[in-house]
Amino acid sequence: MLFCILLLAVVLSAAQEVRIGVVESRPERAAQLAAAVDAALRLAGAAPPEPAPAAPAEPHEPLAVPAHVCAQASEGAQATLGTSAGGAAAARAGLLLLLAEPGAAARPDPDPAALALYPHPDVLAEAIAALCEAKGWREAVVLHEGSARALPQLAPAGRELTFRARQLPPPHDDDALRNLLLVLKKWGAVNFVVWCGAPCSVRVLDAAQRVGLLAERHSYLLPALDLHTLPLAEYSHGGANITELHDHQYL
Repeated sequence: MLFCILLLAVVLSAAQEVRIGVVESRPERAAQLAAAVDAALRLAGAAPPEPAPAAPAEPHEPLAVPAHVCAQASEGAQATLGTSAGGAAAARAGLLLLLAEPGAAARPDPDPAALALYPHPDVLAEAIAALCEAKGWREAVVLHEGSARALPQLAPAGRELTFRARQLPPPHDDDALRNLLLVLKKWGAVNFVVWCGAPCSVRVLDAAQRVGLLAERHSYLLPALDLHTLPLAEYSHGGANITELHDHQYL
């Protein structure tokens, strides 16, 4: 969330008066995004006259997001913060769409009228590669949800670093995940890059703790930028080195 606040502040630094709406189907997330907009406006020296309008979009209702985007445009908003579901409506209404969803920057057909607030996965991969080098790693296991496309950036030519990519089992298949980690434990794997979202990362840590892969000799790199929003204290007792990326590092 701090990344959204800081980048929004940069985007708005030249603005005198601006009104940004929020469209999000999850009430808690909508409140967080509205708070980020207000904080960014204050940081940019353009304190909002009133809280950012947060329109809850009904889940599973395909027309809810476009309707709320158009409503915010009619109320005088210059931009809206939300997801790509509002892209077409924002373009028709002449609003800048600020995408507050990870992975938006990596889409093959990015919306020219939208600005992704999260860094491209290649940027995350380069940061992870630099951390691996700084830690002196020679080999590591990359646990991913379904795509190992980041591997070329994680281990570019000329670096003495070997990765073993292993796809994570589907969510809720905890037995398969534990079996995978037990196999890696028998291999003697000690360094891990968990290339997936925050809930998935916590799931991996929980399973690793159960099979004895969170001891002092084990290290984990977790690039999920919103990982700090989830409780991690219970995974600190075994002595494992768990490193997460914080979103403000990319400015």
